Amino acid sequence: MSFADISQYILPFESPENDLERAINVHSEEDANHWQWFINDLKRMEKSSGGLLTDHILFLWSGENKNGRLLTYKLISLIAGQPAKVRLVAVEVMEAAGNVFFEALADVTKEISPAMEYCGELHLSHETGHTIGSDEELVDAVEYSPEEMKQVRAIIDDGFLAFENFFTELEENTRPR
Repeated sequence: MSFADISQYILPFESPENDLERAINVHSEEDANHWQWFINDLKRMEKSSGGLLTDHILFLWSGENKNGRLLTYKLISLIAGQPAKVRLVAVEVMEAAGNVFFEALADVTKEISPAMEYCGELHLSHETGHTIGSDEELVDAVEYSPEEMKQVRAIIDDGFLAFENFFTELEENTRPR
């Protein structure tokens, strides 16, 4: 759900001034509504597991899932107040990690529960692995100063580390107990 907040409130530019800012906004607008699929999946899980929605929410907000929340806060810290070319790098990190994750998740859910939306084929079909709304020429034309490259490398390292921690936590939470 917090990714919806990133896409709606953190990532977009209020008044885009150039093509790259507009491309970031197109991307964030497309990603901003994926949360609805997550809600539908929660409803399906509630029906199939017999558990209450509150049980699922309590689990999602438990200490067992802290890295998922920390991932969101890390991404916000990497994006907030940054120029478009820096946000672009964060988006590419999110898209690259998300693409791999949703591909693996869709493989698992199609066997268990093919109707899943966020965790299934529907979401995967909307994941390109790259920033939506920008063409290659626009992205390839972005240049970074040596100082910006340090920041960009930190975004890549910190972003992928936060995703790795989240994925490791998910794996641990799905092991039989």
